[in-house]
Amino acid sequence: MGEKREKDNPKGLIMLLIVLALVFIGIPIAHSNSEEHHGRTVYSTSWSEEKAGAITAIDRVELYRTEKIVDGGYDHELAVSFRIENTTGHSIYATPEEGMLIIGKAQMNADPSTSDNFGGEILSGAISEGKVRFQLKDNIDLSAIKKIRLSWNQSHGKTNSEKYDITVNLEK
Repeated sequence: MGEKREKDNPKGLIMLLIVLALVFIGIPIAHSNSEEHHGRTVYSTSWSEEKAGAITAIDRVELYRTEKIVDGGYDHELAVSFRIENTTGHSIYATPEEGMLIIGKAQMNADPSTSDNFGGEILSGAISEGKVRFQLKDNIDLSAIKKIRLSWNQSHGKTNSEKYDITVNLEK
């Protein structure tokens, strides 16, 4: 009798197949501060700062394994999503894709060849967005990363250049 009901009412099986299909193609079913998709951990962050009319924000950090080992043993990558809005009456200059990442005591330079090309001169009224990528050293314990420190240069005028040096918490 149980077999007849399964054949007559395949809704449960159809629902299971739909959920598996959504997970397989990467559509998240539930949201949280951190999500893991196919070996990639995504952290939602809310760091932002306004300085002299330039609004800089980091809303996402991704940690994942790269396709191949590159540059002497690096096989993990960290990507930081930046958004820089220029609300001043003049151009600003920002170079996060030339910045540095510090995890624990390990310091790594950004990888300009794989980072998005979104920095440089940002005209008044413009928004520039992109990802800065860092190849992680192989001695970093990925499961122990709770915060990252980022450093880059950004100017808010022709002579008002400063170095950003911030810490972003990665909470699950």
